[in-house]
This record gives sequence, C-alpha cells and structure tokens, in this order.
Amino acid sequence: MNIDISIFNNQELFTAANNFFLQLGITLNSNTAMPLPAKELLAEKYCGEFNCIEKLYFAGIVDKNVFETTLSDKKSDKKYTIDDAKSIGSNAKNYEGLMIFAIQLNRHPARTQIANLSRAFNMKLKAVPTALLLKYDNFISLVLPERFLYKQEWREGKKVGKVIILRDINTDNPHTGHLRILQDLANHNAMNYNELHEAWLKVLDVNILNKQFFQEISNWYFWAIENVQFPDDKDKNIETR
Repeated sequence: MNIDISIFNNQELFTAANNFFLQLGITLNSNTAMPLPAKELLAEKYCGEFNCIEKLYFAGIVDKNVFETTLSDKKSDKKYTIDDAKSIGSNAKNYEGLMIFAIQLNRHPARTQIANLSRAFNMKLKAVPTALLLKYDNFISLVLPERFLYKQEWREGKKVGKVIILRDINTDNPHTGHLRILQDLANHNAMNYNELHEAWLKVLDVNILNKQFFQEISNWYFWAIENVQFPDDKDKNIETR
C-alpha cells in the first residue's frame, strides 16, 4: 500500500493524523478531536517561540492497547483523554509507549524551532516519549524523540536525547525519498512498542539513510558509464583565447 499524504490537504488535522498513522500500522486512541490550549498543556515550558502553534490536538498513545487492537483486528473501547495523557506523562514508571500530538503551525518553522518544540513536550511529559506531527502550509514533519533512561535511579522520567525529524514532506508532490522512508516505517511487524521503537529508529538512522543514498548514486553511476555517452568537457574544434 502506498502512503497517501494528500489526506492532509482535504481533511481536518486530527482526522488526517489518525489516518496517517493508520497507514503506518498504528491505530490511535484519543477520545477528543477538539483542539487544546498549548499554553495550558506546556505550562512553564511554553515560551514566545511557540506562538507559531495555531491548533494542538492530542492524537493518542501508542501502547500495548494499540497493538492488541491492531493484531486482533478488533475495535478497542480503550480511549485516552488529555487528562490521562497528563497523568501518564507526569507519573508513569517505566511506561512502554509513545504519546502523539498533532500540531497546526501558522508559519514554516526552522529546524531549531522544531527541535525546541519537541524538547519542550518531552520535558513537560517526561515519563513518556512524545512524538509530534506538524502541519504547515503544504508540508508535514514527523518529529520523534530518541529517549534514554537516566542512569541515576533517583532521577525521574527519561533523558531527552536526539530529536529525529523527517522534515518538510510535501503534501502536494511528495519526494520519492520521503515516500520510501514512510513506506519503510509502515513495513514493520512490531508486536509491542519496544519493537516498534527499534524498527523505526533503524529506518530513520542517519548513517543507514546516507549509506542507502550513496549506494543509489553508485548504482546509477556504474549504470550510466555503460549506457550513457557524455559530451567532452569542451568542444575541441573551437579555439579559445
């Protein structure tokens, strides 16, 4: 199945986000499609840089309930409220899951701004990794945190590590590279969140992506030298002075 990005052009963001993750093999489970106040959710982590947030939606939590639903093909009655998300994000111990928010921005963000936004959510909801799906103009970005447990047992939550950004996916005319990565994200056989986390990190590993890119360039080059005739650097019949 090809990933359909055009849904973000003709569906409300909450609905489009649910359908997008469904294509990635994830059934989300928020009980509210209403936008939330970003200042209230982020509280002390909110700053003027985040005035670019136009609408904020709680999309759901990827946890064992999601995989039980997906694997059994049975509709689950388990729905999470934003209060559930706040409670889990603040108090959970060793929670195996991923919280997801969909955000409509009123302008095209810089990479630094995306990273700061991700870190703010992950520091506020420190007990559970938090992913962001950003929509702006005719682009989306998928933002995933690479979270690590604190080594000191007395510290709460998880350390905010690297921020992985699949950035500026054009919803009108997506690049084939973006579509291939999304398709790879969808081609997982995860039975639980930890397996999904491992599979997605492998797909989004920068070193692996670079290796694939240069391998494709190499394959094209060796095909080209056998099948394409290139002109000389300059026309030898023209005198130059």
